[in-house]
Amino acid sequence: MWHKIGPPRGAAKPAPLLISGVRLRSHWQGHLIEEANLVAKLDTAASISVIPLHIAHKMRLASRGVHENLKSFDEGIQLDPYPLFRVEMFIPKYGWTILDVIGCKRDNILLGRDICNHMLLIADWRNCWFGMRSGMWFHDAFRVLFCRLLKQVKP
Repeated sequence: MWHKIGPPRGAAKPAPLLISGVRLRSHWQGHLIEEANLVAKLDTAASISVIPLHIAHKMRLASRGVHENLKSFDEGIQLDPYPLFRVEMFIPKYGWTILDVIGCKRDNILLGRDICNHMLLIADWRNCWFGMRSGMWFHDAFRVLFCRLLKQVKP
């Protein structure tokens, strides 16, 4: 469950939340094509996950069109449409999932809210560790807890 939050090379500050051991797979003309030991970065502000374009081409992923409604963090920058792909992704401690991702020029995978919305993220910033679990295990218990807390707070 736990992943180390390590500092970037040569830096004293902790790095973004990085997950190693991510795998992608797809089928092309009946053959299984898999990429293993990739690094993914959690980005809770991104609405959709992103894979490096060179990996999409290497895996011969068929384009499912383009994703045109992308906005930057300040929503003022116009972004070009990016190709959309469907891929199977394995995330350690979460498992396999099939999802649509966009491809762009980058070095690592970016896990957006399409993945994060299904997970519970626990961070231990003092000891530089974080963990992820499927949210299904915890949501019902948290829903009951928060309903009880809301009843106590309301006058």
